[in-house]
Amino acid sequence: MINFLIILYSITYFFDIFQLFAIGSTGITINDFLTFFIVVAFLVRAVWYGEEFKIPKNPILIFFLLFCFSTFISGVGPLLRGNPVEITQFFKTTAHFHQTILFAYVLFFIRIDSAIIWKFVRIWLVLSLSINIFGAYQIVARFFDLPFAWLDVSNMSMFARGLLGSDEDSYVQLSLQFGNFFRATSIFSEPSALAGFNNLLFIFMFIPYIQTKKFLFKKPIMNFFVLFWIIVSLIISFSLTGILGVAFVLGTALIFEKYSNLSNFFKSLLYSLPVIFIVEFAIQSYNDQGMISLIWTRVSSIFMFLLGGKSTLLSGESFGDRFTNMMDYFTVWLHYPIFGYGFGCAYMTEYARNWVFSDTTIMQVLSELGIVGFIGFFGMLLKLFAQTIHFNLKHRQITDIDPELLKLLRLGLYLTVYYFINSYITANQIIQIHTYFLLLFIIAPINQYIIDYKKNYFVFRAVKIPLRDRIRMNLSSYIENETREKARKISS
Repeated sequence: MINFLIILYSITYFFDIFQLFAIGSTGITINDFLTFFIVVAFLVRAVWYGEEFKIPKNPILIFFLLFCFSTFISGVGPLLRGNPVEITQFFKTTAHFHQTILFAYVLFFIRIDSAIIWKFVRIWLVLSLSINIFGAYQIVARFFDLPFAWLDVSNMSMFARGLLGSDEDSYVQLSLQFGNFFRATSIFSEPSALAGFNNLLFIFMFIPYIQTKKFLFKKPIMNFFVLFWIIVSLIISFSLTGILGVAFVLGTALIFEKYSNLSNFFKSLLYSLPVIFIVEFAIQSYNDQGMISLIWTRVSSIFMFLLGGKSTLLSGESFGDRFTNMMDYFTVWLHYPIFGYGFGCAYMTEYARNWVFSDTTIMQVLSELGIVGFIGFFGMLLKLFAQTIHFNLKHRQITDIDPELLKLLRLGLYLTVYYFINSYITANQIIQIHTYFLLLFIIAPINQYIIDYKKNYFVFRAVKIPLRDRIRMNLSSYIENETREKARKISS
């Protein structure tokens, strides 16, 4: 059942902007239901059937638990300060966080077969055709005012503290305009989310080819169209997240892949050039500037901003505000370095200067959970890098292993790079289901390797006697006693 729910999640992943209903200011989505049922399915197996589970002795999980524990002890600050508003916010945020990642405790501590992960990935790649083509259609639709140019966002969670506006009934997808060009969003709430998704797909299509000269699909035409639309979508989303993601993945490949694989690397890059020219021609046909010049203008203005020179950031460019946001939340941490200001409460400090949220996860961890939370959160990342680099460099020494599992283990380094960019630097996703679900791509293969090949695990059993057996025994005992009592009354 858990495997089935994971596969189902690969389809419903894309509908997070739509809620089924709301509880207060929190939108409940179909993904919330699926993650809840994953937990229920585990409890049924653990308590009702009394199954044994092999828990891998993976150091990553220790750091994960430390990070989760730090959310509780960060409440020391709000409780000592005694501000009722801060205390309420701390308990709300902490409860929301642990409710959100409850399923992560299950998925990270049990064995998930690599075959399930690959099914998940292939479903995503097939669905990406429709998602990315729709994103390209929206650019044209917004120019000519065609149907479905914009999708309404109904998930009330996206309007927390007025972050995306105050009128959720009229809110549509976020997409800034550059001349006649609107950034692509597709089914997502904003362009950066679309770019982040395609960064992940780019890894699954691009890296296996570099390493093995084989794409994931047997039919060349399928590989062509999937990769073509991934590249198109990365360009038309016009996202700094997308640019950073591709740059870091390519840089990692140049550093860690063998010299013999570099020819595959450059062949893949040559493949992308015609796609870039096609998109450039299409955008320039109705816009004053092409995508290449727009991207260069954006990136160069950011570099000038960072170097302290004279820079005019593009209209609507968010980097300047994000940089200021990071510095302000870093200042919060300097004043509350050990346990942080309190989970969910940093925006209430004078140092946050009215920012409603930290724009980056890493700054929220520092400012609200302090150095204790940072050790858990960043320690988990460093351990992921150490393990995935090992698998990438030493894969030839790992023999007698399922090839599909080894392929995932080697991809782990690139997935960790992706996770670092998207979950630590370019966004704040500390209370997002997807953040911890995507970790499954990295942690599940490592756990499987530890359990199946290293045999380094301990056995967990929630109950000595399965609940169904206990109920059956109690019923049998009750019926037997009743029968005996009736027989005694008859005999007397």
